[in-house]
Amino acid sequence: MKALRAILVFIARLCLAAVFLFSGVSKFILFDQNAQYMASKGLPNAPLLLMAAAIVEVLCSLLIIFGYKARFGALVLLIYLIPVTYLFHNFWNLEDGERTMQQIMFLKNLAIFGGLLYLLCDGPGGFACDALGRKKHQEIKPQVQEPKISEQRPPEHV
Repeated sequence: MKALRAILVFIARLCLAAVFLFSGVSKFILFDQNAQYMASKGLPNAPLLLMAAAIVEVLCSLLIIFGYKARFGALVLLIYLIPVTYLFHNFWNLEDGERTMQQIMFLKNLAIFGGLLYLLCDGPGGFACDALGRKKHQEIKPQVQEPKISEQRPPEHV
């Protein structure tokens, strides 16, 4: 059962990270278009913020995929997702079709937030670089055995 859980948690990490990996890569590929969109939302220094966003999305998604410092990657993406969701999916300020689309995107981000929160709390599972490091550390750690009762000396009285 532990092996199945490890595999399913790994698949969940892949699904969760895929959104950020593809989004981050597309920010690099369509840099000018994304910078213009960010500027249209009133963000100053849009190219600089876009570069930072792309780097955060790609690096943190890779941390989550490989399960190396996955909790840190999840925490950074949690913090990142709050202003991004508020600024870019503010459906409450829109009307008609655009309102519906942005509400769906807002709720999608809310669901992703929940997945990241779960990863932050529960960790990356057994099929992760962090887990492999823990197993190696446990194997290398010398085993200290408790002395047997017959080997223990009675306390000395002064």
